[in-house]
Amino acid sequence: AWCCNADVEDSTLSLSTQRAVASDEYADVPTMPPYPTLLSAADSHAAAPAVGAGADAKQVEAFAPSAARGRSCVCLTEGTGARADATYRVEPAAAQVVVRVGEGSGAVETSFPVATIEDIYQISDGDDCFAPPLLAGLVPAERERLFVIVWSLDGVDSQRVCLLERSAADRDCLLEMLRCLTIPESEAEADVPSDEGK
Repeated sequence: AWCCNADVEDSTLSLSTQRAVASDEYADVPTMPPYPTLLSAADSHAAAPAVGAGADAKQVEAFAPSAARGRSCVCLTEGTGARADATYRVEPAAAQVVVRVGEGSGAVETSFPVATIEDIYQISDGDDCFAPPLLAGLVPAERERLFVIVWSLDGVDSQRVCLLERSAADRDCLLEMLRCLTIPESEAEADVPSDEGK
């Protein structure tokens, strides 16, 4: 699992308003029921482990433009395994993620700052991180592309969105990109190799 303890900024996002204008078909898709029980308060403030270990810097750099434009994916309802076409995009300047489920007037768009992400689960974290109906509807190859983002806009009520990326490699690039967006600029600059002594 992936964990971030960055400071949470105020957000004007109103999920209830978005659901009210969405069609019944997609109204409950982007925000998932809290399954399983989320991390304890102590665990949620642990140091963030490295994720997306399969993605190196060049892969992430090549991946980033498509993530900024918007990438097609599949959104899964955890309680039923129901599927809906979706897109997500990562906005580096605003450091936020935007997930859009459905098309046209029935689409639901949800956004949240990267700093509000509490965890990102993938299949390597264990089957018990996912609802059985969701896993039952996946073929073996899809399990490696699966991930669930858990975030909280107010630090209390957690929300979840479950997505299927096009490949496990692309999923790893996304996770590494999100991890990098949580690193303070001062720390990021410290990680850049120095040219001194060359």
